[in-house]
Amino acid sequence: MEKYHLRRKEKVMEKDEIIQVLKRNMILTIALSMDNIPYLVTMDYAFDEQEMCFYFHCARTGKKIDYILSNSVVWGQILEDEGYILNECSHAYKSVHFRGQVEFLEEISQKKEILSFMIDQFEQNPEPVKKRFINDSSMENVRVGKIQIIEIMGKKESTDKPNIRKKTNFA
Repeated sequence: MEKYHLRRKEKVMEKDEIIQVLKRNMILTIALSMDNIPYLVTMDYAFDEQEMCFYFHCARTGKKIDYILSNSVVWGQILEDEGYILNECSHAYKSVHFRGQVEFLEEISQKKEILSFMIDQFEQNPEPVKKRFINDSSMENVRVGKIQIIEIMGKKESTDKPNIRKKTNFA
């Protein structure tokens, strides 16, 4: 596979900046492919910096599962939209792209551990949520996936410019 690079070096994000984007966001989109037919899925995730991977949970069956079982290599994106830069015909953003390999965790203890890890990242008061959702009976109805990052890169357009307009008032 040919290694690509960004033409404009000033847009390249360094590793520590990429990690910060991964840590402060909760939604990613992954591209899947089966029989040469693409499929996009947007979902929440928890990022594990030590393992350099994402964790997600989902139903045991469905279109996403069929695609992943057919081809476990994914391409993903996490996007931070900072708004349109007035008078510059440009957008302020940070975009992280990655290639990864998906595996499903099957051991109940692993699934409980990862779901607990995810809830800790999402909830302000995680213990009641863990008590409600992490139990032996619920583990049979959930899949827990791990996306191991194989390659990752980040691109940005400066967010320190004045006159950034959010899309909320384009009327």
